[in-house]
Amino acid sequence: MNNDIGQQLEGVLQPSADDKFDMFAMSTGVPDFVKKLFRMLEDEAHREVVCWGYEGESFVVKDPNEFSKYVLPQHFKHNNFASFVRQLNKYDFHKVKVTEDKRYGDEASRSGAWEFKHPRFQHNRPDLLEKIKRKIPPKSKSLGGVGSGRHGDGELRVVAEDLQSQIHLLTHAHAEVTMYMHQLGKQQQVMIDELNGLKKNMQTQDQLMEEFVRYLVNQDAANGSGKGGETSAPASIAAAAAAAAAAASA
Repeated sequence: MNNDIGQQLEGVLQPSADDKFDMFAMSTGVPDFVKKLFRMLEDEAHREVVCWGYEGESFVVKDPNEFSKYVLPQHFKHNNFASFVRQLNKYDFHKVKVTEDKRYGDEASRSGAWEFKHPRFQHNRPDLLEKIKRKIPPKSKSLGGVGSGRHGDGELRVVAEDLQSQIHLLTHAHAEVTMYMHQLGKQQQVMIDELNGLKKNMQTQDQLMEEFVRYLVNQDAANGSGKGGETSAPASIAAAAAAAAAAASA
């Protein structure tokens, strides 16, 4: 019985993985951005859009557009992917090239997956998060206005990756607009073909009606001058009327 009580107490007192992270984050100086990033990746609801890498030492944004629409607003209160990349750069995360032998699904390859890595940002290692610090901007500038040495190269890399992310988003948006315009063009062509067919049918009906009226006039003239027209005219007029009615309903 003592063993059962001990096991129950152990189950109550032993925190879960999430509780461990929350306790750790509250008791240390983990940056708010890093905490949100770690919690986002621990949320299984977003696994189809963003997830940990295969070895747990990086994380992958499989679809930047879906990520910007649905995940960023929920965890970071904005939907700007370029701003998210800038924040990663400020905490010294680096973009990793997604190679052929390291794909994350067909959807990720089509939409252009982005993979980021930091040596102290790892799956199931919240104890490393306090070591992730915001990069200190260089204090001294050269005459040209650009930092010298390693700091200057770092700034250029941040700007280049920011531009690359914006170009990627603009390219995807342009492709969507192009596809939408193509679909509109196809729908417009279908409507034009239908209108042309309707116009042709109306012209044919008008022509048949004119012939029908002309036929009636000729029949009246023939009946007025000939003999025995009283019996043949009704039959001829009925036949012409039937022909016109059939053409109008076609």
